[in-house]
Amino acid sequence: MWVRCGLAVRQVGNMARPRLLVDVAGLAFTPPHKALRQVLNRLLGLQIDLAPSYAIAARDARLNDLAIRFRGMRPPRFPTVFEALVNGIACQQLSLEAGLTLLNRLVATHGQAPLRRLGACNVFPQPAQLGHATVKSLRALGFSNNKSTTIIEIASAVDRQDVRLDQLD
Repeated sequence: MWVRCGLAVRQVGNMARPRLLVDVAGLAFTPPHKALRQVLNRLLGLQIDLAPSYAIAARDARLNDLAIRFRGMRPPRFPTVFEALVNGIACQQLSLEAGLTLLNRLVATHGQAPLRRLGACNVFPQPAQLGHATVKSLRALGFSNNKSTTIIEIASAVDRQDVRLDQLD
């Protein structure tokens, strides 16, 4: 288990020799470097080959200009496909601010407390936790009936292993 609020990453150096500086506040990894590397590879897509994206961008002048300008940049990713799905459901047809408010309430109510308390930061709920939630409990957080039902059904299906999200990664 890890707590995202205790992890800060920034790039230093130049385009030819970029380096990541990682600040880990109060987190324990065992072994430290291997687990941290796995987290960073997942969140930042560090091992994703960008060559196919550049090939597609090269076919369009405007897109190619952006690809050149932001060469090497990778969009941040969610820690899990499950979290990405729940985020997509929560933010659908809402402003990003409203969707994030719902997600913060979800994490505060259904998320696990971290191993080490760092402020009020909880870990995103696992499928088993949300699979046992009720529509009423999610509605109380501000989710619509349809979003509540969808989140619970997806969480339950993932928990039962009826749906394999690792194939969507």
